[in-house]
Amino acid sequence: MLTIKHAEGPLAGQEQTISDDLAQITIGRDPDRCQIVYPPDCTIVGRVHCALLRQPSGDWAIELYGDHYAEVDGEPVDTRRAIPNGAKIRLGRHDGPSFTANVARDAASPDLGLTGAQQKQISVRRLVRRDVRIALGVAVLAVVAAVGTLIYNKIESDRIRQRLDRSAFLVEIRHRPDGCPDWDATAWPVGRDLLVTNAHVVDEAGSGTMLVRAPGPAGKEYEVIGSVLHPGYKAFTAFVRAQDLVKWDAGQIETPPTGLAYDVALLRVKGPLPEDSILPLATQSELQSLWKGMQIQSEGYPSQNVAGSSVLGCGATPKYRAGVIESLTDYFSSAQQDPKETLLVTHNIPITCGASGSPVVGEDGKVIAVISAFSSTGGQCAPSAVLINYAQRADIVADLIDGRAADALARDRAYWQSQLTMLHAAGYEPGNKIYIPLILQADKRNTGIGADAEPALDLRAPGVLLADAKSGAATGVTPLSLSAGQHYVIIAYAEGETPIALTLRDKSGGAVAFTDPLSANSVWYPSLTFAPVASGPYQAVVSGTAAGTKYILRLYRWAEAPSAETHR
Repeated sequence: MLTIKHAEGPLAGQEQTISDDLAQITIGRDPDRCQIVYPPDCTIVGRVHCALLRQPSGDWAIELYGDHYAEVDGEPVDTRRAIPNGAKIRLGRHDGPSFTANVARDAASPDLGLTGAQQKQISVRRLVRRDVRIALGVAVLAVVAAVGTLIYNKIESDRIRQRLDRSAFLVEIRHRPDGCPDWDATAWPVGRDLLVTNAHVVDEAGSGTMLVRAPGPAGKEYEVIGSVLHPGYKAFTAFVRAQDLVKWDAGQIETPPTGLAYDVALLRVKGPLPEDSILPLATQSELQSLWKGMQIQSEGYPSQNVAGSSVLGCGATPKYRAGVIESLTDYFSSAQQDPKETLLVTHNIPITCGASGSPVVGEDGKVIAVISAFSSTGGQCAPSAVLINYAQRADIVADLIDGRAADALARDRAYWQSQLTMLHAAGYEPGNKIYIPLILQADKRNTGIGADAEPALDLRAPGVLLADAKSGAATGVTPLSLSAGQHYVIIAYAEGETPIALTLRDKSGGAVAFTDPLSANSVWYPSLTFAPVASGPYQAVVSGTAAGTKYILRLYRWAEAPSAETHR
């Protein structure tokens, strides 16, 4: 009797007993052809993956179908050998689903016991001759196999590099009709008039005519006539920012990652692209089977602090690089068992600014990912020493091409929501619980207020930015009543990490305190300190660029007089 106990994978915990009258047990995802059936989405298992075959001796052996993989107790299957009792069998890859096979054998007759271990007698001379022949044969086969493998790998590697050489297009922004373009990134053809690059490349392009240039000194230019960003690129950032989650760690503020998600876009150009420059995408099954340590290659235009980058627009010369996959995570950088969620590929291919949008191909030359970001030093285009870089798994490109991106995003939103629990467990909490105490502590230090002093919250008022019909600016006004001789801290805190500025005006309308002018670097939690000379009405004016932005205005007052006055 054969008993199958599922240890890992979608069937974990289940047990199946195989009847003695069955001589073959087929394993796979096809319920019409298999007796041990895995779910349809467990694509690491083939439709008809393998079979357990009963031998005349009563033992069981494994037969593989096609090029599927299985291992017994950590070693690749030998179809000629019986599997031992209690063997652990794993399917697809080293971390694929597994089960144990327990074989209970009965004697063939109640009067006959099981056959004992046998020994064959072979003469020493015959044994030596046989071993020498085997050793020579193995050596010859090993040399032939090694040479053949080296030749094949060299030919295949050269073929992939030559394909990448033709497929790495330069993204240009032309601001004037003459001269070379002064802006660059990378794109690659996926169709006769369609290329792939990063969403942030399109989003940050600004004014000017966008072009793509084929590689080489006489590479043809193609005008970009349309672009499509993956809808998740901005939706994920908006979702994370709306949660307002912050972590205070070792004196530094950390926010959840936002710029690493769904960073792909399509560029449509005039005129057909060269047929031999179009790169094929890996299949969904192949993409969900990527592994750590997998060899990968890429080609693009890393240009920051690279010699010759200033003339890239006059003759596109792509750079070839290779590396390995280091990890596969979701967009929250958390480890996942579900391969549908591991859309962020971490790798060690050396890159810098200009490589954005470069294709990443596997050993078969199919695109598995799109380079999108790298770990930098000081926020500049200088890779950090740890050399951890990021890419978008290519199935989100396929979704965008096939018009499935919006539907896939609807499913992903439910997953984002489920990951909030993980962020809270990791120490993230609402930003106002971090930033406001830090602002008050800094004011306490700057003004010499006693360490044990606590501020009084005089006002906590909600507000919303409204568009001004005359100036077009978005502002919100909150009236305040301030007393002479008191020391106040005024804080405005906007939702969604929307940058805002804060101004305090007296009853004449003059500005008596204000933060720096509104810019892209403005924070969403500006603050002012103020000690009025005269009591009276004042106005706190919050300004921003987005009408409808909601915020909370807080007015704190120190009961203890400061030793020095600071206005900011």
